[in-house]
Amino acid sequence: MKLFRALKSNYISQKFGQNFSPLYIQEGMKGHNGVDWVASDGEEVRWNADCRGLVVHVCDKPSYGLGVTVLTNDGFPFKHIFWHLKDYCVKVGDVLDTGDLLGHADNTGQSTGIHLHYGLYPCVMENGEYINSPQLYENGYKGAIDPMPLTKNIYVLEYLTTQGKVISILQNLIAIYKQLIGKK
Repeated sequence: MKLFRALKSNYISQKFGQNFSPLYIQEGMKGHNGVDWVASDGEEVRWNADCRGLVVHVCDKPSYGLGVTVLTNDGFPFKHIFWHLKDYCVKVGDVLDTGDLLGHADNTGQSTGIHLHYGLYPCVMENGEYINSPQLYENGYKGAIDPMPLTKNIYVLEYLTTQGKVISILQNLIAIYKQLIGKK
């Protein structure tokens, strides 16, 4: 599974594991359990994996704001969380393709500015249900892992455009090849 930026913005205000604030300690963590991408007000937040995702939860929690949780199982199950949204454009049960619109960025919940909090959690399947990752491994971040080693530094829609151009070039080469073969 490859991940891409869910926003056009390319500035991280808080990395995974940073900020040992009392809020995280109170939540039972040793630091920040995701990556915070700075966003403009209402900036589009897109599904950022190169595989399909299933929306399993949408909610509004006072401490986190509006959020969307998406599950993937591209060889290994992961839970992806997107917090501090202004709204969401998906509902539980929706199947997402790469680049689909999830919602818009904002400053909801306990937040210090407009941004997207993106978290990534390995999961396990038990009795047909996905179990949160702390049972898989407890690492002091409630089972979250740093998504950056899996993330390509390109906006997901830019990636899709590039892929479309590559496919178009390949299709043209195949057509030329078929013409050349037909001339012999």
